[in-house]
Amino acid sequence: MKVFGKNFVLSKNKGFLILFVLNFFLFIADIFTTLLNKNILHLVELNPVYRVTQSFLPIILLNLVVFLVVWVAYFKYGAVYRFFWIGLLVMIVFLRLTAINNALSWNGVEFTEEKLVEMEKTFTPEYKQEALVYYGKVYYSPFFFCLLVFFFWCLDNKGFRKDQILLSKNFEVKK
Repeated sequence: MKVFGKNFVLSKNKGFLILFVLNFFLFIADIFTTLLNKNILHLVELNPVYRVTQSFLPIILLNLVVFLVVWVAYFKYGAVYRFFWIGLLVMIVFLRLTAINNALSWNGVEFTEEKLVEMEKTFTPEYKQEALVYYGKVYYSPFFFCLLVFFFWCLDNKGFRKDQILLSKNFEVKK
């Protein structure tokens, strides 16, 4: 099968496909588990897109665009960039698992009027902002660490390839 003019080999792209499919199913699970708590959603949802729009439709559309970009970029660009796209998918898997876990932790909690008033006092906009910054640091710092590793790996790989080319030219077997 051809994808963007290149042969698509399942055995060659197994890791990417597993992560891509896993991300898609976790995306659906994330939406459903979040909607289980729609009576407190306005209090506990940290997603900045939701906080601005108060709707899940932009989040769903944004996720579909991200899926499309990752799919196209993975197959369009060279092997070097596959490290980046696979790293991004791994990070998104962990973010989604955390979001699902958080949503499920609210499941079964009985929300009386007093409890909702108490939650409104606790989950202030400042608190939500602090939580968003905290989760951003926790989940995005490993991603930036991987980008730094990737950058130095690229530098090293370019030097290694140049050395290989020079060595192969110097040691060509003459017939």
